[in-house]
Amino acid sequence: MTRYDRPNREEIAWFFAQRFKFKESEMTDQTMFKRYAIYFVPKGELAKFGRAWLGWDCRKGQYISSENAFSEPLADREYFTKKPRKYGLHATLKAPFRLQATQNEPALRSAFHGFCNHQKPAASGNLTLSERGGFISLRPQTQSAALFELGKHCLEAFDPFRAPLDQNDLNRRRNARLSPRQNDFLHQWGYPYVLQEFQFHITLSSRLSILQREKIIPALKNLLAHELDCPFIIAHLALMGEDRNGQFHILEEANLSG
Repeated sequence: MTRYDRPNREEIAWFFAQRFKFKESEMTDQTMFKRYAIYFVPKGELAKFGRAWLGWDCRKGQYISSENAFSEPLADREYFTKKPRKYGLHATLKAPFRLQATQNEPALRSAFHGFCNHQKPAASGNLTLSERGGFISLRPQTQSAALFELGKHCLEAFDPFRAPLDQNDLNRRRNARLSPRQNDFLHQWGYPYVLQEFQFHITLSSRLSILQREKIIPALKNLLAHELDCPFIIAHLALMGEDRNGQFHILEEANLSG
């Protein structure tokens, strides 16, 4: 067993912050992205649905026309998906963060590949359509230990790259009525929904009314019947960048090959 199977925080911080740190002279002015994140981005038929449903292709970095894409009750998908559109279809492993002043994008890209090379795919139960807080999402039927461990390792491995939240970010998050533990995680990790609060999910909608959800969920279940009937495995991850307009793009993608 290697230290990547059961890493502790200090080992991860040292490995990824020191081994992949670039010299100042190696930094470039080509960085176009204001924040970065680690996501799971589906492939295949689920990715095809996600591009059409959300209207944003984060692999190609382009908008997808919604004209005549869906029939009722899903025809107004542009309204239903306004909030998650800029991210593309995804699940968050490491929430968006700004880079530390001492870090840079080439180092982050290298660390991303090093991380994926030492992580194993994470299996869970089949996906199911779920509603929480007014948002529709895809969630595994069971939040497996493998998913939890992958989320934990990802959180710890890339935290040395994260700049501390500024006061505006903290104030915005505090307005979300966080629990004491979530508030502690916000201060420690820059995001409240990590570790024991982590729930793997793929967001499909903005916050919707009960009436809207009652119409949309059955239609989505029919549309996604095949994907909901297949075993769900996270076998790859994506390093994302948020451009100056707020849209997220895949910068690197790698299989989990540990």
